[in-house]
Amino acid sequence: LTERKRAEQTAIEQFKLAETFFSSNVSGLVILDRNFDFVRVNEAYARACRKEIGEFEGRNHFDMYPSDTQAIFEDVVRSKRPFTTFTRAFEFPDQPERGTTYWDWTLAPILDAKGEVGYLIFSLNEVTERKRAEEHQRTAALYARSLIEASLDPLVTISPAGKITDVNKATEEMTGTSRDRLVGTDFADYFTEPDKARAGYQEVLARGYVRDYPLTIRHNSGH
Repeated sequence: LTERKRAEQTAIEQFKLAETFFSSNVSGLVILDRNFDFVRVNEAYARACRKEIGEFEGRNHFDMYPSDTQAIFEDVVRSKRPFTTFTRAFEFPDQPERGTTYWDWTLAPILDAKGEVGYLIFSLNEVTERKRAEEHQRTAALYARSLIEASLDPLVTISPAGKITDVNKATEEMTGTSRDRLVGTDFADYFTEPDKARAGYQEVLARGYVRDYPLTIRHNSGH
């Protein structure tokens, strides 16, 4: 009886631990049966879908959210192997105002006593804001690059160590050297007075402000 009591107590503690993990997890968590009917969802998932937990009871996942991922779910059931994807696009059919959303998610099978898939654990996190931030950053970088290339003046970005990290077309023409050969080299080598160029650059780094340094760019032809 003592051993049975201990086993029961261990089972109760494990159940409480699992229940706490499921209910309070900040990631959306869903339990589906092998036919993709909802068994349980946690609060985070319901909130991500802008619904109440009770709205999922007895309904099929793909009846509510039809998508081309059904083939992936079916493959997990067939192969018994988990599947993970990142930044996958999805549009809520009942919430078109949300536009395209993006999600990281994992689908993991739970096997029954016969070794067959009985249930699926579907966990997901919305990464729409991260995706949009990346797109904005990429757009800003392209815009900045277009402005740099449009300049008729030579423009160069330099690392703290004095190595060239980028140049525009005007710099290539002024030095007679291609961008591929300029990047990674010492910027001062392209001036007729390299020591003066290095000293000026170090002064700018040390003082934190910009001043003019009269220097002459050296063309690779020697002129």
